[in-house]
Amino acid sequence: MTLGIMIRKDIRKLTDMQGNVRPIVTKVLDKAARDVEQHWKEYIVAKNVIDTGAYLGSVGEVESLRGPLKRVVADGVEYGVYQEFGRAGGKIGPRACATPAVEDVRPGFLKAFEELTK
Repeated sequence: MTLGIMIRKDIRKLTDMQGNVRPIVTKVLDKAARDVEQHWKEYIVAKNVIDTGAYLGSVGEVESLRGPLKRVVADGVEYGVYQEFGRAGGKIGPRACATPAVEDVRPGFLKAFEELTK
């Protein structure tokens, strides 16, 4: 199962700007993806969500879903969604790692884009 968390940013101002900002935008997106992956893994360790290490080892950028203005960081285990949100009936309580990782990275990501549009 894939968990999707998205940060959307209106980039119309960027496309109206003179010059080529795509390399800068690419760097901002790449940094955000690396930061989300790092924070996600740190949360897995801090919350002791590690059993076999499969969940921790599966978190990373999905290259096949990469686009010019898109980065996808995901886990590669079917139970990741249950770790994040818990399971009905309370068999597994929520131990969110992806959501707080994205929220940690969001302010810097948005600030970087604001700087580009000044």
